[in-house]
Amino acid sequence: MKDLLNKTHRGFTIIEVMIVLAIAGLIMVIVFIAVPQLQRNQRDNARQNIVNRLKAEMETYAGNNQGEYPFKASCSTTGCWQDFYNRYVSGDKVNVKDPSLGTDVVGPTLGQPLAYSSPTAPALPATKGIIAITYGAKCSGELWAASGSPSTSARTYAIMIGLDRDGTRYCVDNG
Repeated sequence: MKDLLNKTHRGFTIIEVMIVLAIAGLIMVIVFIAVPQLQRNQRDNARQNIVNRLKAEMETYAGNNQGEYPFKASCSTTGCWQDFYNRYVSGDKVNVKDPSLGTDVVGPTLGQPLAYSSPTAPALPATKGIIAITYGAKCSGELWAASGSPSTSARTYAIMIGLDRDGTRYCVDNG
């Protein structure tokens, strides 16, 4: 009699198997939702670090050049973007590669600062990994705002980059 009872109680019931499959499915759904969000946040953090590092390097540049920022279109020695890029950014000095595109967000001519003229000019970064730098401006949420003079001798500037999150932007200014 005991042998007969033991044979009928071996294995799992359908309900036990369904519960295990439901739990496994729930875990997989959570992972498939969470992992892309974590990756997106990591890319956005990398972009924010690029902007913060550029700001720090621009402040260092100004400190080393009698308060002159690299806003001039052309220069013989200092004060232009090319000089700033060559001395403070190029090579391994600052990692300016976008984490998802793998391309530089700034270069000798790429990302060159432009004068502020309106809350939407210069053009705001429309997509992820695109950077814009404007002088004579400060950050105002998702737009620029006037701050001082929009001349090449301006002491204020803002740096903005497009993020992954719903087309948002990250902005840092020195004013």
